[in-house]
Formats: sequence, C-alpha cells, structure tokens
Amino acid sequence: LDIHIERLMSSARMARIEVPWTVDELKDLISQTCSASGKKSASVRFWVTAGPGDFSFVPYNCKPCFYCLVFEGIPGLANPKAKTEGLAEYTINVPLKPGALANAKSNNYLLNCLASMEAHDKGGTFGIWVDESGLVAEACVKNAMFVKDGVLRTPKFDNILAGTTARRIMQQAEILVKRGNLKSIKQGDISEKEAKQSDEMFLCGGDTNISAVTSWDNQPIGTGRPGKVYAALTAMIGNECDECTSDQHTAVKYVH
Repeated sequence: LDIHIERLMSSARMARIEVPWTVDELKDLISQTCSASGKKSASVRFWVTAGPGDFSFVPYNCKPCFYCLVFEGIPGLANPKAKTEGLAEYTINVPLKPGALANAKSNNYLLNCLASMEAHDKGGTFGIWVDESGLVAEACVKNAMFVKDGVLRTPKFDNILAGTTARRIMQQAEILVKRGNLKSIKQGDISEKEAKQSDEMFLCGGDTNISAVTSWDNQPIGTGRPGKVYAALTAMIGNECDECTSDQHTAVKYVH
C-alpha cells in the first residue's frame, strides 16, 4: 500500500492538487473501507480529485476529495489461456502520452483505452507502444519486461509510468540472480528489434497481474511459450501476495 500512496502523492503534486490528508490518514481511510466491505480477496482503487468548485477550468476554488472503492475485479480483462499459452500482442499506432502525463498516475486514460482497443482490433489485448526512435515504451496499462541471454531488461521510466509491479518484480528478480536463474537486471533503452529477439517477454501491472507475451506482430517470442523466468517471477509475486510475506503489506482489521 505504501508504494501506491507514495505514487498518489507524487502524482497529486504534479497535478498541483493540495492533498490535505497525511499518508497515515489515507492508509487508515483505505483500511477502513476494506474492512467495511467485508471482502478479503478483492481489488482496491483510490484517487484524489481537485473536488467540486465553480466550473472554472482551474481548480482554485475547489475543495479536494478522496475516494476509495473495493470491488471484486475488472470484467473483460481476464484471459484464461494467458498463463498457459501467453498473449499475442501487436504494435499500436495510438500516440504515446507525453512524459509529464505518463509519469503521473491519473484517470486520463483516453490514449490507454484507444491503445487497447486498437490492439483488440488486431487480435491482441494490451498493445505495445514503440516511440518515434524505435524504442519500446510500454503497454496500455502495463510495463514491458524482457529476458535475453539471462538478463532481465525493462525500459527506463523516463517517459513512461514507473509501475509498482515492475519495480517489485525487479526487486524479486534479485533473488533469481542470487540463485543463478538470471545473470543480471538492467533498465535502459530497448529497440523494437532487440525486444522481438528476446527469449521471453511479459507485461506486468496491477500488483499480481503478469502476462507472458508469446508473439509480437505475429513473430514468436523465444520458443513461443511462456518462459521459466516468467513462471518463477509469477509464482514469487503470487505467493508473496497469498501468504502476506512482504513487508509492503498492510494489515486490515475486519469488524464483521
């Protein structure tokens, strides 16, 4: 929860929204909402807005509002074959968000939605953005990660969202390096050509949602099947969530 609130606060600062609640107060409000829902396996979304005002295009007379929602999942995104067969993805032509918008976590999802819709039109799910220089950026709501010759690689967060799942995966991948399952972890520029020659590719977002990509623009990635590094990281992230073994988890006191 801490990493999400940290990003919420930094995004609010970028949007010049003055958040009147402290981090601890927000954590308490979210925990109370989870408890009130009675759900112990669900998704949680929370956001801050400039709030109601006087219909001006600037928020000077607005009073910030905080919203929190607990729900059972997003319909339409689950693909039962994704874990065993992987996804077929496609390069999309929808323009990339400029860096200032991409770095802030906001509800401005117009380009994200158009990107996913274009991917669906081609037979994909999330789509892959490639910038004007031919460098891989991200998927519509996920970060892209690649494995080549034992090296886990992902694009820099300069002009894309610094995904919480991608950051956690890189932390967990250090364990695989120590075990000898990976040689190293690198973050930097990755060309589309390099990426398509990877041994493995996967997309990550939404904490535990990691999807193997087994073909890109009808070109197989690696063996054309989900790889061993993907399987190991998926298991590590999933077990961490199920068993609440991470120091990043927040306990919820249920009153029902």
